[in-house]
Amino acid sequence: MAADDRTGAYEVAAAMVAAAGPVPVGAWPTIPSAPTAVVDLASRHLNPSDARDRAAAIPDRGRQAHKIDSTLRGNWADELVGRAATAPVLLVPALPAEGRTCVGGVVLELGRPVHEGMAGSDVRRRVLTSRPADALRAAGASEVIECADAGAVAGWLVDPSGIAVADAADDDAIGELAREWSDGP
Repeated sequence: MAADDRTGAYEVAAAMVAAAGPVPVGAWPTIPSAPTAVVDLASRHLNPSDARDRAAAIPDRGRQAHKIDSTLRGNWADELVGRAATAPVLLVPALPAEGRTCVGGVVLELGRPVHEGMAGSDVRRRVLTSRPADALRAAGASEVIECADAGAVAGWLVDPSGIAVADAADDDAIGELAREWSDGP
């Protein structure tokens, strides 16, 4: 598992403890060797090329995950393009508990496109679009597929390629996506 900043790394490690036991967090370039671990790439404010290189350098250890900022801040698109160079990527850009959902391919915060909210006024790098597929294409992704539900993700998982972006409007939808992902090849 990877995250673009320390807060995100600890957040996701804490969320995985119940299912995986202790989850070590490493700071780039140290990648913990535990079966379930998180590395803080410290890439949120790097230039996009360096962020992509860090994400692409994560060794393949089977199933992997990459935590992004739920308001689409940072270099997440470049990082996922870097990861997709060696394996297909499923992006679920939603955190319903915080009011952040993805509906119709658009990430919303409390029903409003994220680029119109606080993320759009980020002083280091303004979020210009609330549509992850557009940001991924701008970062150089050659194949981006938008999936409206778990059924569409199941279809993509038959022969996954590129980056799939999945809608999720609530925790039940995320649960369905997680089941498809863990049952998939």
